[in-house]
Amino acid sequence: MNKDNNIILEVRNLDVKFFQDIGTVNAVNGATFQLPEGKSIGIVGESGCGKTITAYSTIGLLPPGGKITNGEILYTQRDGSVVDTAQLRKDGKEIRSIRGRDISMIFQEPMTALSPVHTIYNQLSEMIRLHLDLNEKEIRERSIELLQMVGIPAADKRIDEYVFQLSGGMRQRVMIAMALASYPRILIADEPTTALDVTIQAQVLKVIKDLQEKLSLSLILITHDLGVVAHMVDYVYVMYLGRMVESGPVDQLLVEPLHPYTKGLLRSIPRVRGERQDRIDSIPGTVPDAYFLPQGCPFHSRCNELVGEICKKEAPERVCVGSEHYVSCHIYSGSVNEGGAIDG
Repeated sequence: MNKDNNIILEVRNLDVKFFQDIGTVNAVNGATFQLPEGKSIGIVGESGCGKTITAYSTIGLLPPGGKITNGEILYTQRDGSVVDTAQLRKDGKEIRSIRGRDISMIFQEPMTALSPVHTIYNQLSEMIRLHLDLNEKEIRERSIELLQMVGIPAADKRIDEYVFQLSGGMRQRVMIAMALASYPRILIADEPTTALDVTIQAQVLKVIKDLQEKLSLSLILITHDLGVVAHMVDYVYVMYLGRMVESGPVDQLLVEPLHPYTKGLLRSIPRVRGERQDRIDSIPGTVPDAYFLPQGCPFHSRCNELVGEICKKEAPERVCVGSEHYVSCHIYSGSVNEGGAIDG
């Protein structure tokens, strides 16, 4: 990504493993990305590719059994100092001053993230009380202001209702309001339109986009929907089996995808124009077992563009193929030896 941008969050070679009785799950394997201040990036990929675990790692929210085994998560704080959140205790004072306050998250499913036995005000006010020095009157005013900001009508009445009294779209707006409660600098939106119908999805995404621009938030959008990415972010990272296999400016990457996996994702999107499709293309095979990572390129068992045995033996290096466009694929490495011999 453009070196001239001020990088507010940088993840370098992140590995996350889950240690279980039956083996070790390799959830994230060398993930690397940058988030410039005030900009938006998308992380896309199939379910199970490590998107959410990568996001949880940045704020110390890994589920039990999960551990960061390698890499750095460098956050540039408000005073300009840089802290590696990967080194902080997940229940320590320092990470808790960052989580929710500076880096906030919209979780996937409101019905599991919100409490069914507390009012909206109870839950919003807790977030505000933790991070802002306000009296009770100011906390209530801030809570109502947040609901108004995300487009909830009659906010002064809705604030005292329970989750079951709200529609799916309203619940998601409450989640957005809660994420914005303490004036964060980074907003992570993890599949923010899961289980919403198409019309409500568009409304929720517009709220996030408008607030990101209005408040100059740095946004990380996690999704499997490339259509959403096209309208929401400046730069895209394509993730497969816990690593970034391609990245680039959104317009460039969606028009000229280079990695076979990225091409497969785009081919699997139904077309509304052009020739009629008898069937939607799909990527053959399944994602490899995260207990046993494949040797070589992680995508080689599903790839229809293999250049030779090197794909099965050596992991490809990350190569710059254009202005801010990177890909990890032997097709573009410039050197493939015997068994699939290309010499750049």
